[in-house]
Amino acid sequence: MIAAARSERDRLLLRVLWATGARVSEVLALRPKDIHREGLVLPNLKNPSRLVKTAHLSAAHASLPGDLLMWAREMPRNKPAGLDCTRSTSPSATMKPSG
Repeated sequence: MIAAARSERDRLLLRVLWATGARVSEVLALRPKDIHREGLVLPNLKNPSRLVKTAHLSAAHASLPGDLLMWAREMPRNKPAGLDCTRSTSPSATMKPSG
């Protein structure tokens, strides 16, 4: 299924979903500053008492943080670097669905 994805963004999205078990909305909200060598810091959109959660990665997924950061670096400067390319970077903005 991952190999059938049409773009690098979609392949990375599927890999993160598989590696973390996170919700699609949580993965789409990832930003470069949320990516760490040992895991990913995901927004916890379903539990308001805990704003973020850390998804630790197994050794099988050790290359994922580097792959995500490389992809983010290659994004055009006028677009946000998260997996949801329509997400605004201002702190007060709400997330827009990608289309």
